[in-house]
Parts: sequence; C-alpha cells; structure tokens
Amino acid sequence: MIILGLNINHADTSACIIVNGKIIAAIEEERFVRIKHYAGLPINSIEFCLQQSELKLKDINVITVNYSPAANFIQKTFYSIKNILSKSTFKKILNFKNKLFHTSDLEKYLKANNFIGKIINVEHHMSHIASSYYNSPFTKSVGLTIDGFGDFCSTQTFLCNDNKIENIKKVYFPHSLGILYQSITQFLGFKNYGDEYKVMGLASYGTPKYINQFDDLIKYDKKNLFLLNLEYFSHHTNSKFSYNFSDGIPKFPDLYSKKIIELLGKERNPEEKIEQHHFDIAASLQLSFENILFSILNDLYNDTGVENLCLAGGCALNSKFNGLIKERTPFKNIFIQPNAGDAGGAMGSAFALPCLDNKHDINIIGTHLENEFIDNLKKNDNVHPGLKVKIPEEIKIFKFEKFKELLGSNTDLIVLGISSKGIEWVSDQLSQVYKSNKIPNLLMLTKGLSIYQNKYELLVDKLERLLSTRGVNEVNISAVGGPCLAAGLANRVHSSVVIANKKIETAKNIADMLNTSYYHTSYSIDINGVEVAAAIKNIFSMAVGAAKGLCGDNISSEVREKNYLNTASALIKQSVHEMEIFVEHLNGKKETVKGLAGLGDLYVSSGGGRNAKMGSYIGEGVRFSEAKKTKMEKVTVEGADLAKEIAKKVNEDFDKKRLPLMLSMINAIVEDKKLTLDWEHFR
Repeated sequence: MIILGLNINHADTSACIIVNGKIIAAIEEERFVRIKHYAGLPINSIEFCLQQSELKLKDINVITVNYSPAANFIQKTFYSIKNILSKSTFKKILNFKNKLFHTSDLEKYLKANNFIGKIINVEHHMSHIASSYYNSPFTKSVGLTIDGFGDFCSTQTFLCNDNKIENIKKVYFPHSLGILYQSITQFLGFKNYGDEYKVMGLASYGTPKYINQFDDLIKYDKKNLFLLNLEYFSHHTNSKFSYNFSDGIPKFPDLYSKKIIELLGKERNPEEKIEQHHFDIAASLQLSFENILFSILNDLYNDTGVENLCLAGGCALNSKFNGLIKERTPFKNIFIQPNAGDAGGAMGSAFALPCLDNKHDINIIGTHLENEFIDNLKKNDNVHPGLKVKIPEEIKIFKFEKFKELLGSNTDLIVLGISSKGIEWVSDQLSQVYKSNKIPNLLMLTKGLSIYQNKYELLVDKLERLLSTRGVNEVNISAVGGPCLAAGLANRVHSSVVIANKKIETAKNIADMLNTSYYHTSYSIDINGVEVAAAIKNIFSMAVGAAKGLCGDNISSEVREKNYLNTASALIKQSVHEMEIFVEHLNGKKETVKGLAGLGDLYVSSGGGRNAKMGSYIGEGVRFSEAKKTKMEKVTVEGADLAKEIAKKVNEDFDKKRLPLMLSMINAIVEDKKLTLDWEHFR
C-alpha cells in the first residue's frame, strides 16, 4: 500500500509518502517557497516525496488529507443554528469546498498527473494523534492533541491500544487553548502566525501577576475539559471567523475583543518597547495554559491508569509545558512527535570497532526512527556524520525491518546502545523475538538511574523487570563503565573500561571478547557499583564544571582563570567521597568509585562535555532554566535529567551533612535557584 498524506487545509502545508507502513519521505512546502508557515498547495513537497521514493503519482494507491467535512457534523450544525449564523459562515463551518482548502487546484493537479487512486479525508485530530502514537514505542498509551482548531475541534483525548485509537473527549469550537495563546500573543504585539514561541520565551522573564485575571479568561471543567469566557474573544463572531491565506502567507485578524483591555490594560503596538508588565502577562498566560493542561492530564491518568502518554498538535510543542509533565503528572513515559537519531547511535557505531578487530561478525540494527540516517550514511560512503569516521564495510548496518530476522539467527551478544528513554520500547521488541527462545547475553552501553515504586532502579534492573513482565525471564545483562568517548574509540584511541556482571565468568568472557591493543577491558562483579557510579557522575560533573564560578568571592576573572583548578580539585575529591556514600547506599562497593566507572569517568566528563558546560553556567550564577533556554536549549544534559528524577528520593534519604555537594547541585536544578555550596560540611 502506497499512501500520500497531505496537509492542505491551513498553514504549514506539507506532504508525506508511506510505503507499506514505512515513512519514505516527508517535507513542508516552506522549504521550497521560503515563506514561513506557507499555506498554499504543497506541489513541491509532493514532487519531492515522489522523487525520493522513485514513484509517480499514478503509483499512489491512496491520498489522505487531514481534514474531514463530515467530522463533528452534528456539533457544527447545532452551533450554527444556535447562533443563527449566515449561510456563508455556515458553509465555512461545515468545511464545504472553498478556496481555503485549494480543492479545485488539487483536483486539476491530480488529473494532470494521472492519479487514479482514492482520496480519503481523515479527521484533523485523528491525524494528529496518529502521527504521534504510531511512531511511539508504546503498545498502549493515552493521547492528547491540542491546537487552535481543526474540523471544529481544538483539543481531544484518546485511548490508544494495539494500534487502535479511540476517542475519549473533545473540546469543540469556539473553545480553544490555541486561540487563547494566539489571542494574547496578538495582544502583546506579535501579530504573525507562529509567534507564540516568542511569548513562551517572554514568560521566563515575568511573574504571573495576572493569574487571577486569566482565571476569568478560561476555566477548567472536568466534563468539558475547559471553557473560554467568550466575552474576551472575537474569533467566534461572523466577521472574524475566517483566516486569510492570501499568497500562501497566513494572516489573521485580532482574535481578542476590546473587553480584554479592561482586564489586562492597553494592548502593545508591535513597534513599542516590551515592558515588565508585558513579561508578567506572558508569564500569567503560560501558567494558566499549564494549569489547564495538567488538570486534563491528571484526570486522564486517573481515569485510565495508563502510564504512557502521546502528545500532538501545535500547542503540544510548548517546551516549558513539556518539561514539567513528569513533575506535575504521574505519567512515566512521554512521546512527542519523533526526532531522528540519538546519542546512543553514535556510541553504538563506535563500539562495534573493537568487536570487528577481534574478528567477530558485527551487525548494527537501527531503531524504527533511524531509516533516514542509515540511508544518508550509505550515500556518504559510510562516513558517520557525528564521529567523522568511516565505518568499515565489514560492519553491516541494517534498518529496523531486519530486527527479528537477524536476532533470530545465531547471536552471541546483543549490545544495546539505545537512549534511556528507549528501554521500554527495546524490551517490547526483544520479547517478541525471545519469548519462546533463550535470549543471548545483553550488554548495556546506556547508563541510567530512576525511581520505581519509591525505590532506586538501575537501568539494567529496569530492563530485566520489563522483559520479565513480557514473558522473558532468563536474562543475563552486563554493563560497561569507564571514560570512553565515542569519537576517541572510533579513532582507536587507547581507552580502558570495565565490564560488570553479577556472574564473574560472564563479565570475563565479554571482556575477553572485546579486548584489543587499544581497547583495554577489565571485569567486575560489582554491577551495582559500576552502574550507579556511571550514572551519578553526571551530577558531579556539573558540580566540578562550576569550579571557575565558585572559586571565591570578589576575585578577578584573571585570577579565576589561572587558579580555578584549586577549587576543581577540591570538588573532585568531595565528589568521590559522596559517590562512595551513594554507591554503598545502593549496595555497590565504594572501591568501584575510585576505578574507571567512577573517578575515571568523572575526570573525563568534568573536563568538558555537556554536563560540565551546564555546570559552568550554573557556577557563574545563572539559574538552570535560564541556562537551558538561552545556552543549551536543544542539548540533553544527562546530569540535570537525573537530578530531577531522583531529587525527592535523595532528599528523603540523606541530609546536607552527608551529601552537601550532591544535594546542593540537585536542589539548585530542581528548585531553579542559584548554586551555593556549604563548604563547612565538605570533608
């Protein structure tokens, strides 16, 4: 089955081709016409997708369009009758053929290019949730879609299970969180489509002083999810209903009524300076937006008990809201539209080299999200774009479609280089292959520590638990620890690591399998110590990275630059001491901390890298949220993620006298405050 999917009913028009359930190509029209959020017919996108898939339009079986005139027909009709709308407006509401949807132009294009397949209309929010759920690693999840409007609906909740998607609740026109955010964005002087992200940024500089006023603008309602106070808005009136897409550029009239000025004060002209009260309005909007959505999500969890969440829709891209989901809801796993590739891919590619040099057959299998990456790798003569190293031809790289076939053959060792967030997904995939067969030895490259049922859980233990719940009980998982950067290993730089397993023979066998003239392997039975040290060193790397800013008060930058290593050394010594305490608390051996997995890895990561870089900003007095947003917005900081995950439990188990450095670092991140150290309790 070959499907061409189109978004042609509003801004960000685009095309996507799926062949037998696999995405071959997808692109937005703005990439070609250079008009941001372009709203015209995506002819260039269609032709690009056809070219990439080596197909013609006549080869397409089905074209899907993400709007459906029949969707929510009863609600549309009732609303029109209730509000005595004009005939023309009534037609607009019902999504009958009109220029907005470029229907006639599309028909001409399809006819000219010999399209003979079907055209299927898919309800807008069903399209949203499908794009998230079907790309997620979850078999079962709940879904939430939030945008301005699509097919008379602005927000929808779903239950997704075994590839089926069922509606739970809908919010219909004219009530919309997207309209709320867009209206205030316009009120603050940002008139262009898509400017909402600017207001989200402004919110960080304000205080939510107007939150009571926003409580009058929108109310949470469990039955209806939420309701706008329509007195403050104009999008639902006859004259303001239509959006204008002239020349493909989305343009909108003001969506707020003049009554909002009585509530929030004078609207800002785009040319005017941004004042503090504008920041405060933005902060109040963001908090109100978050409060409504977290109320929805908490009710969704309480009603279903499902721990997996899929998000979609324009409003689901609010990164501040996304960053708080785990903190303010019980959801364990969250998926928001897939991004290609992850850090595990780089390490996985590099890790294959020692195995190859020891004459082992190596197969690398990408996840379901890395098909494009693998295609580009082969096009570029097997040169890895991140590592800048050519992967030897003897290493075979396969797409995920070969997963079951390859693992079902004679496999001695499975090396897992996925991200920590992919553990549940990979346990699902492994269980499908090895439910009835003995699973080979597993080696985890990924490090992680989480909280499960108010207890610490190592990543290896989490994987074992997840496999057990899926019917795979006899599992032997090893872990690797130590200072070994992917790029160095890929270039065969001398590196030392430790292989850990509860069974010493297994650890030794894997160490021998991997040992080379440049990749020096030792082995240990202290898997708890190796895993805990490798995980928490990321928090301490941030602390050591903060040394320059923390080396003293009223010291010149010149003195700091020349002498900060004094402070860094003191922080390394304290880090090792506290790591020993923490490792022993989790049933590891403190001796492990002074080895490769602890001190060795801490030395490498605190001398540079993402954790140390974040630490340097925090050491200079910058709060974590500001540093993340302005300096490292798109960068994963493992130490910060771990700090947030374990903060509550660590504060319960320890006081500042035992772990003064760790708790200071954790609380500075979680409470988003300036870092101060209690040197009196250092030892």
